[in-house]
Amino acid sequence: VEQASSGTMSTLPSSDVRPRYFPVPSPVFKLRFVSRKGAPHVLYCGGGGSSKSGVRNTVVLASLSSEGGEPKFETKASADTGDKLCVSVAADADVDLVAAGMHGGSVVVYGCTAQDELVVLTEGLEADLPTKEDPKGEECAVECMALHGKKLATGGNDGVLRVWALENQAAVLSALQKEGGAKEDVPKLKVGSAVECKGHRGPITDVAFDAAGARVCSASKDATVRLWDATSGAALCDLPATTGLPSGLPANKGGVGKVMCRACVFSPDGMSVLAVQSGGRGASYATRWEITGEGEATDVSVTKVGKLSNDPVPCLSISADGKVVAAGDVEGHVTILNATSLAKVKSMPLHGLPVTTISMIPGGTAFGGFDIATGSADKRVVISSSKGGGSIMTYLGILLLLILVFLVKTTVL
Repeated sequence: VEQASSGTMSTLPSSDVRPRYFPVPSPVFKLRFVSRKGAPHVLYCGGGGSSKSGVRNTVVLASLSSEGGEPKFETKASADTGDKLCVSVAADADVDLVAAGMHGGSVVVYGCTAQDELVVLTEGLEADLPTKEDPKGEECAVECMALHGKKLATGGNDGVLRVWALENQAAVLSALQKEGGAKEDVPKLKVGSAVECKGHRGPITDVAFDAAGARVCSASKDATVRLWDATSGAALCDLPATTGLPSGLPANKGGVGKVMCRACVFSPDGMSVLAVQSGGRGASYATRWEITGEGEATDVSVTKVGKLSNDPVPCLSISADGKVVAAGDVEGHVTILNATSLAKVKSMPLHGLPVTTISMIPGGTAFGGFDIATGSADKRVVISSSKGGGSIMTYLGILLLLILVFLVKTTVL
C-alpha cells in the first residue's frame, strides 16, 4: 500500500484491519490523524493535570509505520507543557504549525522543524476568559481548536468563538522547513487580535473550518451549531440542534439545558454540516444540515436526523471523501455511519473508558486499511478501520437468524 506521496511502500496488509492498541503515558484528551512529510502520524495531547499526579502534561507527534507486517507507533516529537494541562490540539495541513489549547484559557503555538523538533512560536494568547458564572476563571479552558491557512479558531467555556490571524506565517514556515536549520533561527509567530464571534449562550464544544477556510462552525452546550464568516466574524446562521429530535427529550432552559450539541464538522465539499447532540446522559442523535447561499443569504435546512448511540457521543469525524462519519461514545464504542443517510454501518468496542477524541485519516494519506484514530482516558491510542463488517454482536445476530431459519425449515419439512 502506498503511503501518500512519499513514494514509500508499506508492508502492512490492507486486509488485516483488526484494531491496534498503543499504550501512552497519560490520558488522551484530543488527537488528530495527520500527514507529516507524506506519511501518517498522530498528534495528541494529554497529561495528569498537576505536578502532584506524577504524569507529565505533553503534546506529542507520533509516526505510524510498519514493522514485520504490524503497525508501529513511535514518538517523533514532543513538548512538555509544564503545569499547564493541554486539552486540545490542532495542526496545519503539513503539521508545520501545532496549536495547543490549555486548561486556564491560553494557547501556545509550536513550530515543527525539519528535524521534527517542536519549538515555541508564540504563547500567552488568552482564548477563554472568565465569565459572570466563573469570575475567577477556574473553569477556563480552550476546549477546541482548528487551524486553516493563516487562521486559528478557538472555543472554550466563555462561549466566544475567536478567530486569530497568523500574520508572518510564510516567513515562519520557510525557516521551519529549512533542512539543517537551527531552531534558534525560527522567528516568533506574530498573531493579530482575535475576531470575536459572540452569540452562544453556553460553552463551545467543537469548532471546524470548511475546506476553503471561508466559514467556521461552532457547536455549543446551548444546543446550537452556528455558522460564521471566518474573516469578518459575522454570524451567518443558527442551526438548532433540537430540530428533528424526538419530542420526548428535555427542553433547554436559559440557554444551557439538558440537550447539548457536542461536536460538529463540515462535509469536505463545504455544502453541509454534521453535528451530534444528546439530552443529558441520554441517547445521541446525528443531524445533517444542507447549506445554501453565501454571506447574509446563507441558509440551512435539516436533511437527515439519525440515532447514533444510546449514550452521549462527545466526538465526531468525517472521512476525506465525505462518505462515512465516525463517532465515539462514553461507553468506549466507535460507531460508523453512512454520511448521507446517517444509517449505522457498524459499531466497535475500542476503549475501556469514554472515547474522548476521534479523527479520520486525511486525504492523500494511506496506512493499510486503517483510517480512524481514537483516544481515551484509558491511556491508549487506537487505530481502526471504518471498512469491513460490524461488531461481534452483529455477527452473532446474523448467526442466530440463520439458525432460526434452519430450525423453521426443518420443522416445516
